Amino acid sequence: EVVPRTREGILGYLSCGSVKGVGPKMAERIVDQFGLNTLEIMEKTPEKLLKVRGISKKKLDGIMESFGKNQVFRELMTFLAPFHVTPKKVNMILKQYQDRSMEIIRKQPYALFHVKGFGFLTVDAIARQCGASPNDPMRISGCLSHLMESAMKEEGHLYLERPELIQRAYAML
Repeated sequence: EVVPRTREGILGYLSCGSVKGVGPKMAERIVDQFGLNTLEIMEKTPEKLLKVRGISKKKLDGIMESFGKNQVFRELMTFLAPFHVTPKKVNMILKQYQDRSMEIIRKQPYALFHVKGFGFLTVDAIARQCGASPNDPMRISGCLSHLMESAMKEEGHLYLERPELIQRAYAML
């Protein structure tokens, strides 16, 4: 399965620190040069990176060594960067679901609720991008948990009356 790549996703992956020698400015130059084909070029014809200002043969060797280490991380980071998911959170997903991470996110995006640090709003945005059902029981459960947690943090409530909770859930969903 090929994960759709966006400019923002590629920039997020390249500049997140997982590719040695590539920071935000270098990532920008690389993506400006190769666009949405950047990762394909890095995988298949990395010598083309020598055309980018600031990349020497030595630097290219370091980039390619770190680039080749983890394809699953790369795919996850590229897919999730537009949702502002950090490399640390991507590593937490990998720890939870290992090599099946991308498949699980594609087929059961609400499974991200089981990864610490993922809240309803982020998971719901990812799930909608993946075409998840708006009536998914995990979505509804996640929404209710989010509303209860928000009521506790913002309003000091440990309890909400059922009609109030249902009204808030309808509004959010």
